[in-house]
Amino acid sequence: MAEIIGYCVKCKAKQAIQEGNVVTMKNERLAYKGKCPTCETGMFRILSHVEQESMGIKKDAPLA
Repeated sequence: MAEIIGYCVKCKAKQAIQEGNVVTMKNERLAYKGKCPTCETGMFRILSHVEQESMGIKKDAPLA
């Protein structure tokens, strides 16, 4: 799986998300949830359709 980069609010820097997994939000969009490797604060990133395809996730979602 490709390394997912997210923004840590506590460190105020972009970090690779550690111990992450794909979750589905209420609006049926996919996101990646995990921890910051430096401070272990929770990190969250909404996945684009391109990122979903590169991870091998096939989900039919409208582009609206």
